[in-house]
Amino acid sequence: MRAGYAFSNYQFDGFNTYVEVLGGGAVPASTLADMALYDRIEVLRGASGLVTGSGGPSGTINMVRKKPTAVYQRSVDAGIGSWHGKRGAADISGPLNDARTVRGRLIAVAQDGDSYIDHYGRKKGIVYGVVEADLGATTRLTAGFEHERTRVRGQGAYVGFPLWYRDGTRTDLPVSFTAASRDNWLRLDSTKAFAALDQQLGGDWQLKLSASHARSTHEDGRIFLRFNSSFANQAGDGIVLNASQRDGHIRQDSVDVNVRGPFTVFGRQHEAVLGATYGDYKQPITATNASNGVNGTAANLFTWDRSGPAQYGAAPVVGAYMMRQSSVYGATRLQLGERLKLIAGARIFSHDYHFAEQRAGGRYATDSSEDGVVTPYGGLVYDIDGIHGVYASYATIYRPQTVRDRNGAVLDPTEGANYEAGLRARWSSCGPRTAWPAPGEA
Repeated sequence: MRAGYAFSNYQFDGFNTYVEVLGGGAVPASTLADMALYDRIEVLRGASGLVTGSGGPSGTINMVRKKPTAVYQRSVDAGIGSWHGKRGAADISGPLNDARTVRGRLIAVAQDGDSYIDHYGRKKGIVYGVVEADLGATTRLTAGFEHERTRVRGQGAYVGFPLWYRDGTRTDLPVSFTAASRDNWLRLDSTKAFAALDQQLGGDWQLKLSASHARSTHEDGRIFLRFNSSFANQAGDGIVLNASQRDGHIRQDSVDVNVRGPFTVFGRQHEAVLGATYGDYKQPITATNASNGVNGTAANLFTWDRSGPAQYGAAPVVGAYMMRQSSVYGATRLQLGERLKLIAGARIFSHDYHFAEQRAGGRYATDSSEDGVVTPYGGLVYDIDGIHGVYASYATIYRPQTVRDRNGAVLDPTEGANYEAGLRARWSSCGPRTAWPAPGEA
């Protein structure tokens, strides 16, 4: 979080990914990424409209995947921890032919464990593979996949921890307390495929075409003590059970093409990038309450044994989220003097958001769209002595809302501006580094 705002913009290898957090354990895979697959994590602080198109004031997290190496290497890690925690990871990488023009990498992760929370446990397995091929002296193709399978026991342990009894006195529950049944379950499966083509052009310019496809499923069944309607008395009576099941699917496709390189004006070398992106996101979801009478049954805070599965019938709630976004962008770094650099750019994007939900009482839908939204960015960096420098930057904030009011209408977009100025210093283990990043870079 930054200045009280949670991060909601995520990227994979610089690729934007849309996040729709539904709660109830339906957490997007990007927020639960396993670090075994990533070479590094880059954080852009503050407004990120130039990078992401739509963006909030918190920043953007870019997760850079591990790539194949030209030299053979392998590693195996294993560990155990508290609450029966077990984890193992294997990573093997190297050339796939004698000329080393084709390289590959394979990573596998397995993890299982319980928790300090009663009856809660999580088990996951991950497989990641990537191949990199030099198609010629100036052309490189990278393609890979990632699959993750997660199973949760005691799903819903986060739904509530009552701090007060009905008479206003404080509860004194152990930290291991759970409001969920031990028979609750959550199944998460996600698969991603990605590819990138890098083409070196004349004059040190580079063309890059990237594409990705992701699918994931979310299924859960939960019985838990419902604290949002009443307080328990000191004997633990006065609350009821809630039982629900959800089934959701996500499909996301993204494409980005850009060209970047140096150019010379007035005897100084500068840099520029021009590109375009397109993203499409779909998420249908169904939800239903228990049909065997569990929902609404009275339960005691202390004596309910945290067990018992529910039975579910036809889904009374069927919903669908759809988001499309396209944009063109450009940015430049101008070397105004030996020590002074100007960074400027803008992104022009359009988006369409659609939500529809069918309930027993009827159907309602809402739409939101914008065309030609401009999110500019500008910054100045002055290098004082090769180690210290001062900077000032300006960036715009624009984020379409998906939250709806009581009438079902989508709220107006979040808009604003971010101003920043400061003093920066940079060192490395080999001494001072004189290459200054743009304001806001990690």
